[in-house]
Amino acid sequence: MHVYTDNISYSTQVLESAHGWTRTSRLSLQHELQLLVRSLLPGDELFRAEIESDDCWRTLLITEFAHRSQFDVLLDLSRAGASLPSGTVCLAGSGNSFHGFRSRPWAAAPGNLHLSAFLTPNRAIDHFDVGFTILSAVSVVQTIDTLQGLAHRAMIRWINDVMIDQAKVSGVLTASQSSRNLVTGAVIGVGLNVETRPHVEPTPFVREAGALWDFVEAKQPSRSHILTRLLDRLAHNYRLLVGGRYDQLLDFYRGRSLVANKRVQIFADTVDGALQELARGRVLSIGEGLELILEGVDTPIRKGRLVVAQAAS
Repeated sequence: MHVYTDNISYSTQVLESAHGWTRTSRLSLQHELQLLVRSLLPGDELFRAEIESDDCWRTLLITEFAHRSQFDVLLDLSRAGASLPSGTVCLAGSGNSFHGFRSRPWAAAPGNLHLSAFLTPNRAIDHFDVGFTILSAVSVVQTIDTLQGLAHRAMIRWINDVMIDQAKVSGVLTASQSSRNLVTGAVIGVGLNVETRPHVEPTPFVREAGALWDFVEAKQPSRSHILTRLLDRLAHNYRLLVGGRYDQLLDFYRGRSLVANKRVQIFADTVDGALQELARGRVLSIGEGLELILEGVDTPIRKGRLVVAQAAS
């Protein structure tokens, strides 16, 4: 994989396998890559290295501070018709204007991983509307499972949050484009708190944020180790999705659901944050499209914000 950065010092912290950095000219890049570098690597200098990686990933752009959400940059360029290279990954140490679902602010604190990726399947994919969300959340959980002391600790809170105990340690965000029956592009965003617990005002929906280092005795593993594992899992699960194995991803998602068999309340996702309850009941199952089937509620729940009311008796 080709790696580009405007900050070698930071890049070697999060990508220990990268060596032999050389200065390179932006003008030497292909046009579509120039667009990304201009938008995502604002530093005066540009450096390049090569690392071994899964063939799914071809280009990695690393910056210590992103002045704009990298997810938004990838999404806007792809929607504008730019011919972005598939298998592009963007990584920022921190930044401005990062956000989660429905543009809710994401505290992008230094010491954590903020990753966005662009892929072009160019094929029909069953359940692609939720499939990319599932593969992203599952990849985060599987990555955490490989870390000493954290196996089987992470759970998925409907729809796209990853929790350890009561603390949110990660969130995923996805968007896709299709033409006729083909998925032509997908953007994946992952925020994973590794070292730093961001300051987040508690709400009924997110009572506290956490970081992986909160749950391990030794301040290990490194961001570099976690990034490598995460990219491997994303590539593996992407192949499952495009290969027609949505059911395998969904089974894992269901098996690590925080809300299964729990009593929950569902609230409208209002702009002003007002609490408007839509439904409540015990979660009987999670459907094929991630809809919640609640006990005593006739209509499946497909959207809204969830609060776990109490443990099932």
